[in-house]
Amino acid sequence: MNEMPPLSFGLDETVIVMNAWRRLCAFMSLIEQRSPSPEIEVLARDLIAPSMMELGDLYDRIPPEQLKAATLAPGTWTPNFRDPCWRRYPAKK
Repeated sequence: MNEMPPLSFGLDETVIVMNAWRRLCAFMSLIEQRSPSPEIEVLARDLIAPSMMELGDLYDRIPPEQLKAATLAPGTWTPNFRDPCWRRYPAKK
């Protein structure tokens, strides 16, 4: 198996790749938690999961120091799991 060479992106591009990967992972997590309909499961399995794998492969090729810098950069997205939109049921008022 050929090892893929590391990717060297600028900070903005690294943030874009990292944000996209994190958003897809969070979305898939939500789908798995909510007992989706069979149609949504097929959509997730056939469309989203392959995209996640491809993006994950790209993400894995970014050198750790670039990812560390991107994690601290403005515009980096991290899911806030305390936000009600990430919960299965809305918080009681």
